[in-house]
Amino acid sequence: MGGIKMAENTSKKEEFRKFLERVKRGLDFIEEIWVEREIKHPPKSDESEGLLIKSEGLFCIAKTLSGKSASNVTELLRDDLQYSFERREFAFRFIAAKPGSGKTTIQSYLCQLIDAQSEYRKSAIIVKFRCGKLLSQAGVESFSVKFFIYALTQTFWEIMRKDNEVLSEDIKLIAEKSLKKIIGDEKAFSLSGKTDDYLGYCEQLINYLSEKKDNFQDRFFLNLHNFKENDSSATFVYLIDELDSLDSSPQYLQDFRVIMRELINEGKDKGLPIMVYIAGNSRFMNDFISPDKGLSRRVVPSIINLISFRKDECEKIKSKIEERIYDAYNGCQDFSTAWQEIKKIQLEATKHYNSLGEFCNSFAERIIEVHENYFDVYDKNFNQYENKARRIFEDNIKKQWSQFIGDNFTLQSDCQEGLSGHHGHTKWQKWKGKNGYSILIAQSNTNLLYKNESKHSLDCYAELYKGDDLMAKAYGEAKNYALIKEHINTFSQWLKDFDFKPLRTHPDLALIFSPSCTELQLGKLELKHIKFIKIEKIFSPPPPPPNTSKTINNSEVININLAELDELKAIFKGTKISSINTFNKLIKGRPYNSVEDLTRRMKFSDTCKTHLQKKFANGEISFDKLN
Repeated sequence: MGGIKMAENTSKKEEFRKFLERVKRGLDFIEEIWVEREIKHPPKSDESEGLLIKSEGLFCIAKTLSGKSASNVTELLRDDLQYSFERREFAFRFIAAKPGSGKTTIQSYLCQLIDAQSEYRKSAIIVKFRCGKLLSQAGVESFSVKFFIYALTQTFWEIMRKDNEVLSEDIKLIAEKSLKKIIGDEKAFSLSGKTDDYLGYCEQLINYLSEKKDNFQDRFFLNLHNFKENDSSATFVYLIDELDSLDSSPQYLQDFRVIMRELINEGKDKGLPIMVYIAGNSRFMNDFISPDKGLSRRVVPSIINLISFRKDECEKIKSKIEERIYDAYNGCQDFSTAWQEIKKIQLEATKHYNSLGEFCNSFAERIIEVHENYFDVYDKNFNQYENKARRIFEDNIKKQWSQFIGDNFTLQSDCQEGLSGHHGHTKWQKWKGKNGYSILIAQSNTNLLYKNESKHSLDCYAELYKGDDLMAKAYGEAKNYALIKEHINTFSQWLKDFDFKPLRTHPDLALIFSPSCTELQLGKLELKHIKFIKIEKIFSPPPPPPNTSKTINNSEVININLAELDELKAIFKGTKISSINTFNKLIKGRPYNSVEDLTRRMKFSDTCKTHLQKKFANGEISFDKLN
């Protein structure tokens, strides 16, 4: 494998490596490979007989808190959020599953759904902790005291931390007043200087609370009542994981049962704005709940039973990973060889994995090996995509800044350097508008300095001037494949480094270009004031490797421009293309130059396009012209 490594290609590989490592770890919600988990309503016989936790079976089992129907996990969680945030009801859940079956993922997914809704996010106080963390807390206090001190501390930290910029200022003000009432003005003022120091803040607040010798359970609930009375929108979300870590301490278990009863009684009976999600191992959950009949009766309707995996779920995850590999690298010179290596990867249930987590670990581990051995050669399609993004970037910033520069502007000059002395350009263009305003637009990548020492290489960049005064900046990034978490995180951090100011009179602008973006990603981008613009992928697939022709129905590579009806049906098997009229239209429209040409002229979906691109890369189809 030869070739010159380019900066963008290196960046792409590094970002994609991080994505694959996330899949391999499988410790959190991974939006890029999320597949819907079907759920069924618990049989009435199970409820009447007190059968609480079942980790085996064909489907996950749960029912909504509102009484509405839900067919999958997303519908269930969205109903929970509506139940709590909009109806202002107390929400309590036990999540039971074997290790690796998605307990923690459910909690993380709930957070993502909250983050994607601006109205939810600005009123949500999300506190996450593991039960095992409480076991390591210093002191000889009872488990109940440790729990409520820790919960209070984490609650105030989440509200007051300096980087929680989305949370409502009204909620922060209530918390500030509550804290002064609990520990006094002087100590509260001392804490206000530590809102960027997690350990310092929490340790100091724990010390202050410990000095009080209060009934911390009462203090915890009084605090929640105070928020309810002063801000009806505040909603507290407590995500507690690893309940089974308390298995070694029978007294702690009994204390925790009491805590759960108090949370349910106080929350449900007095209508406190709380969501409590507790996750643990299925077998342990049964042992925890069963001895307490009163607790059992109250939590039976709230349990989410997750099975370890379904084979179709694993196949969908595999397909999503393969699609992203294909989408990101199909322009690379060595792609066809790498793709063959990927298609050889076969995993068997019970032999290679026994849960969704184990499947993700095993499959990603094998994909990473291929990923590291290939895809080092520069992808020429990216430059074409980047140039297209710059043209659209220019049009967008002119429109968004039109209130200053107007709708009629002229190209005043081309220049070699920007007025701010940035580096990395071949050329700038200066556009002159009304009232002394002008826009300076970079025509190539921009190495933009920050903190006078480091630099980030932006795909698109522009500056708004009034006379010689810099008024605002615009930043853009382009990705010739579907967005992943790493893209958004990196661009968001860069904007922070650049002191991005999107809300002032002359707003800074941020745009990101990609062929696709998920609904959750779109919500996150909007919250960060980053505009997503869809640009179709530029795709020029490499020729298949020599001596690797594939067969379909015992035939050689099928030429789309010569294929018979039965051959076309075989090619499109697995898509929604099955109508004879559609095939006749396809045949009548021949010849076609490429997958892009075929899908554009036939108006096929992106899913169908990906299906055909894979077959082309595998050497299963061709577009040879008629003689």
